Amino acid sequence: MDIKLFSQEQLCSAEPILPGQLHIWIMPNSGGHTILHQLLGFYLGCSPDDLLLKKGPHGKPELSGKYAGKIHFNLSHSGDQLALIFSVDSPVGIDIEKIHPVKKRARIAERFFHPEETRLLREASSADSEILFFRYWTMKEAFVKALGTGLSIPLNDFFISPEPYDTLPIYRITKSRKDYSSWRIQTIPAPACYQCSIAYEIIQTGMKSHIRALLRALLMSLQSQKSPGSFPLEQTAPA
Repeated sequence: MDIKLFSQEQLCSAEPILPGQLHIWIMPNSGGHTILHQLLGFYLGCSPDDLLLKKGPHGKPELSGKYAGKIHFNLSHSGDQLALIFSVDSPVGIDIEKIHPVKKRARIAERFFHPEETRLLREASSADSEILFFRYWTMKEAFVKALGTGLSIPLNDFFISPEPYDTLPIYRITKSRKDYSSWRIQTIPAPACYQCSIAYEIIQTGMKSHIRALLRALLMSLQSQKSPGSFPLEQTAPA
């Protein structure tokens, strides 16, 4: 996946999203759902007012109506930070958490983390253990949010292990009752004192499907360029 990171300063110069790309936005939280609607409107080439959102069976927000299934997205907020993720061809999840002291951290890990993850936390130094705790927490939250199944999958039912022979901070799901080998989890650069992670699925598509996805992305791009006011984020971007 081609991962592209954006900040609040880039809201007025956003670029269309293409197949094989993940667009991730991390910014101060000044109205998450408003920005979500505006970015969706831009990516889909329509007015944000034309979009209808609903909650899935387990609470994951998704588009309904004529734009249902046109784009995958997810959002998270913690402290004063907002994180959003978008993809045209893969289910996605994102979670951002502000790092803070957690009482009974070891007991929480034993309850919600896989035994292998709990062992790694025990073996880490006190400072590293705190960061590792929030790293695992955001990775697990991002994965469960991407699946859209809520906590019907217990957080301690799978182990998140680093992808071998890869220089990027990519993780995969192992030691689970189900096969999640097509899923990847990554940590994302975040502001100081925050941890952020994303989850997405590697979907193998044929050439025809890839061409259709490219044409759909091109059409969305042309529609966004022809729709003045479809991306009215100049009001929210800093001067």
